[in-house]
Amino acid sequence: MFVVYGIIALLLIHAIMFWVNKITANIKKNSLLKSQANSYHLWFQIFAMWVRNIHKKKSISDYLIENNYKNIAIYGAGAVCELVCEELDKSEVSVVYLIDQNACFPEISKEIVELDIICVDDIPDQKKIDAIIVTPVYDFNRVRKKIIRTTSEIPVISLDQIIYSL
Repeated sequence: MFVVYGIIALLLIHAIMFWVNKITANIKKNSLLKSQANSYHLWFQIFAMWVRNIHKKKSISDYLIENNYKNIAIYGAGAVCELVCEELDKSEVSVVYLIDQNACFPEISKEIVELDIICVDDIPDQKKIDAIIVTPVYDFNRVRKKIIRTTSEIPVISLDQIIYSL
């Protein structure tokens, strides 16, 4: 009789563990989905403001020139970086190089607008720049700390800070 109760108890424990794991996985999945939704909402707000600025004839270069940032680097060599480069292409501001965590892995990195893509650790070895713009705004604090550990004399600015200050 104890053997039957033992087997039933083991089956119940396995069933409970199965459902606990399934519920935990759903909570993690929902948490990830919520995080992604927040990120998309943040980008929507930033792009909406960027478009408003363009309609008002305000450019990212206006902010940079006003703050005497004529030679800059951009952290995050993705699609947003490409848009920033295109906007700055017709201005007095020069994008000297790009910084990306994937630049440390040559097989992963890519070329955007024919600029060098470097790792954060290589910043001190590069041509002098006036500022670094960070395009992954959702990760700004972590990226800023990483850059400051390498070089503390270059201002690190989040793209959304620029867009919202125009």
